[in-house]
Amino acid sequence: MRLQKKNQRLYILAGLVILSLFLGFRIATSLEGVNAESIFIRLEAIIDALSSIPKRPFFIKFTLEVAKTGFIIACFIFLPLAIFLAQKQILSWKWDAYFDLKRKKNKIKPKGLKVSSDKFSASSANEMIGLEDIKSEINQLINYSKVQRIRRRRGLSANSLNLHLVFYGNPGTGKTVMARYLARELKKNKILKTGQLIEADRSIMVAPGPGQTAPLVHEVVEAALGGILFIDEAYTLTASRDSYGLEAVNTLLKLMEDYKDDLVVIVAGYDDLMEDFVNSNPGLRSRFTKHFHFRDYNAVELVQIFDILCKKRDYTYSEDAATALLAYFQDIIDHKDENFANGRLVRNIFEEIIAKQAIRVGNGQNLSRAALMMIAEEDVTAVSLKHT
Repeated sequence: MRLQKKNQRLYILAGLVILSLFLGFRIATSLEGVNAESIFIRLEAIIDALSSIPKRPFFIKFTLEVAKTGFIIACFIFLPLAIFLAQKQILSWKWDAYFDLKRKKNKIKPKGLKVSSDKFSASSANEMIGLEDIKSEINQLINYSKVQRIRRRRGLSANSLNLHLVFYGNPGTGKTVMARYLARELKKNKILKTGQLIEADRSIMVAPGPGQTAPLVHEVVEAALGGILFIDEAYTLTASRDSYGLEAVNTLLKLMEDYKDDLVVIVAGYDDLMEDFVNSNPGLRSRFTKHFHFRDYNAVELVQIFDILCKKRDYTYSEDAATALLAYFQDIIDHKDENFANGRLVRNIFEEIIAKQAIRVGNGQNLSRAALMMIAEEDVTAVSLKHT
């Protein structure tokens, strides 16, 4: 497959060079009396003319001669050069995707596929709470990939990059936020071309009928080319061992190999279930060699997440409210079950608290800016009592 793609690129490059030379020759020789010998004669005439003082009629003739000769040279040299330089961009087009992934007119398009976006997400790695170890490892991975890319560009030997990752952890532990950060950094360092993050799951990648899943996976991968494909709850593809899910995995593995320089895949889910998923297929085990564990947040970190939400939504809170929040989050952690949602829980609580705050301050008149922004202890208490 790799040899076939390389041959396709060589054929395209050879065709572009021949086309550029042909066009330059045809355009230049279409002018009356133009050939290689006449071009040199014109150049000699210009050099001779430069040594004399031009009179007005001769100067006009001289100018026209220069313009005509310059156009001829442009046809022979600069037009082919421009086309030759453009071949780099033309070769970057996904010709193999066009020819290999062509579908029928009634092709199935994945429903629910979206480019990940979240206005509450961290705008920089420093705002991601409790992920210091993972941030450090991710940054090391980015730096390593950056150095290998630069070495390859400068003609040095470079290791092939395997950026496919496994994110373990409970819901709301920052997996999607970290994936979004990684996509942005890989694009900034020119390791990925576009840097979009495409979120998918079983409902998007697996079709209900036979022969429909593979085209569906093709569509999902095509949307993610140049960026990251983030598959949440990836273990559901193999958990039931059904033929449709296994077809999705096999198709994905093939496309990961075909587009290994233009695609990063991150699979995410619960710890034990993701371990079973990776071990269910030798191809998965060989491609997903880097694993990152996202632990649950503690009470202090949950308050820090709440603080970030307040700043993004123009709210503040009193010290008493902060104390009440810390005690509330600690109580939740002490009694948490398998449904504990970490950061998602904080968002839900934040929405409930600002609703209580709006009810409290809404009864006042001539409200100041500070009053509209302040979250009081009683707002937190009202929510905590509701859930006890």
